[in-house]
Amino acid sequence: MFDFQNTGFLYAIPIILIPIIIHLFGIKRPISQVFAPLPLLLLIKNRIIKRKRLHSLLLILLRILLILLILLSFAGLYLKINKEVSKSSGKCLLVVDNSPSVNVHSGGRAVRDYLVDEIEKYVKENSSVCEKIVFHRLSEQDRLEFGTEDLKSDILTRRLFSNGRYIRLYDELALALKQNPTDESFVRTALFSDLYLHSIENISALTELIKSYNIEVRNIMLSPVSNAYIEQRGFEKVGDNDMFLMIDVINGGESPFYGTVGLFEENQKIGVESVNIPPHSRKDVRFRFVNEANLDRERYFKIQTSGDDFDYDNTEFLYYKNQRGRKVLLVNGEPSSVEMKSETFFLSSAIKSYFGDAVQLFTVLEDMLPETPELYDVIVLSNLNRLSNNSDLISRYIKSGGRMLITLGVRVDKGDYNSVDFLPCKVSELTDMKSEEGIEIYDSSFKGDLVDTSSIFKKVKIQKIFDVACGASSKVILRTTGGKPLLVSKRYGDGFVYLYTTSIDMDMNDLPIRKDYLPFVATLFKSMFSGLIAKKIIYARPYEEISMNGVSCTDAKMLNIRGEMVENRLTCRSMPDGSYALNIRAPSDVGFYEVNMSDTELLLVVNADKRESELVRLPSEQIEPLYQKKGQAGHGGITPFRLGNRNMNLIEFLLLLAAVVLALEMFVMNRR
Repeated sequence: MFDFQNTGFLYAIPIILIPIIIHLFGIKRPISQVFAPLPLLLLIKNRIIKRKRLHSLLLILLRILLILLILLSFAGLYLKINKEVSKSSGKCLLVVDNSPSVNVHSGGRAVRDYLVDEIEKYVKENSSVCEKIVFHRLSEQDRLEFGTEDLKSDILTRRLFSNGRYIRLYDELALALKQNPTDESFVRTALFSDLYLHSIENISALTELIKSYNIEVRNIMLSPVSNAYIEQRGFEKVGDNDMFLMIDVINGGESPFYGTVGLFEENQKIGVESVNIPPHSRKDVRFRFVNEANLDRERYFKIQTSGDDFDYDNTEFLYYKNQRGRKVLLVNGEPSSVEMKSETFFLSSAIKSYFGDAVQLFTVLEDMLPETPELYDVIVLSNLNRLSNNSDLISRYIKSGGRMLITLGVRVDKGDYNSVDFLPCKVSELTDMKSEEGIEIYDSSFKGDLVDTSSIFKKVKIQKIFDVACGASSKVILRTTGGKPLLVSKRYGDGFVYLYTTSIDMDMNDLPIRKDYLPFVATLFKSMFSGLIAKKIIYARPYEEISMNGVSCTDAKMLNIRGEMVENRLTCRSMPDGSYALNIRAPSDVGFYEVNMSDTELLLVVNADKRESELVRLPSEQIEPLYQKKGQAGHGGITPFRLGNRNMNLIEFLLLLAAVVLALEMFVMNRR
């Protein structure tokens, strides 16, 4: 059985065969003999000649139209419908579903791998049209721009697919399409997703949305049977020793799923739950168990989903590690993310060496700054080319109480840096220093509790440094012996900005290779950590009800990330013992919300970034060997899979129209 990638060939076959059959068998009307006077025959002959000439002209026109239709069909021309202006080439928008749903394995591969194949195929097919490729990640609601020559499968997998959040496809797609600036248009828009992975409550609305924006859908579709798989949510502590493991079991098929979900740790079965899930739906499953050992240790779990109506074993492996502690995001402005001498490499090594597991480190490239910086206690921008691209995001983060360290390097666009208002100083020229220049401590409070930094930097050599002009609101913490500001801080809103006027790597100074580097970085980050409010994080789904007892909630209020009040979501009630209880109804919109009370501050996370949960999200294939070492062998699940990567488009329509033209030609020929 042949598996045609383009169903247009199914229409092309009869179009080619029908004319051959007609000419082979000579299908035409029989000729009858007529006996009449000669003048009448001559008159009839003249009329027949005129009619034949008209038929011949009509046949020629029909055949020309037929040839043009077939050429258009096989050339693959997609006409822009309902567009007043059509561009021949430009930017193409590729909307990618990178939610955790695409991590499910089918046919021995993850669905995301099939999506990457489809992306590469699409880019190749549209190479003459798409000068630039803009990817929109639905889970993060951000955009990345690529040149077509930079697209490789490993790069796509690493940069497009991450540990995102569960999405509702219709809502997120609508939000993504509304983000187009008024001065930016795309010549092509395509959606890469697996529709069967989502619980689509309103398929007609999704269809209309796709049609209205003229979106080409490139989807990998699972077989229309029960396809139950697991989506990880996280762990939740209950009391001192008890824990909940929360997972979602999703039925991505067309028929109901009846089965069981079992949780195993090493050789021990923790629990089994029966599930009955309608098509395209999900069920929340929670396993409660007593954790008599240390909650902070690493643990490996296996979850098996099985049922009577399908013949495969769906197994996932989960890895648990306590994720408490400060969170630091390192944004690497270097062109290469694997450069071993980059600032983020030296910084991450120093931070890990001193703080250990008390600090979590996340490293991203310059164009991958997340839309939710509120998750991080400190963000470091290392040698970024421009700040204005994310100035609103950065400004909002600092004003809300965040700490940010900005370091300068050779890639800095001085004019762009000076256009933002949160920078402590105006950046001027990059100058060379004398080889014997060292550092003086301007503010003795920077000594911290690690070491007396007033003397350890005397021998540090600074090769290059930016000249800066700092305002009255800025505070110079470190200076060189020549009087140049080296480290400057500024209060901005409720947060602080730290500007380091040279590079922290070895391109501009030798600090990283000295023993002074570790205490310097440790003191700097302890200074940035100080004064941060430790907020309790609560995870919820849209509209979920959460109750908290024993809190002072009479003046409680909920704010969104823009600082706007969210009304009618909090209810404070008095308990019989005189205490108070707060009832929280999670908003419908995905995102982060602050709940402020007189004695407590909460961060409400609604279906948002799951990296904050205590479940470390690692690929199942990386966890399985570790689980096996614990004494329990695992078996990877394989799901039946088939590809159907095209909906009916204009090519098939043109071929059908060509068949109609051919039928007209046959009718005209038989009238001869």
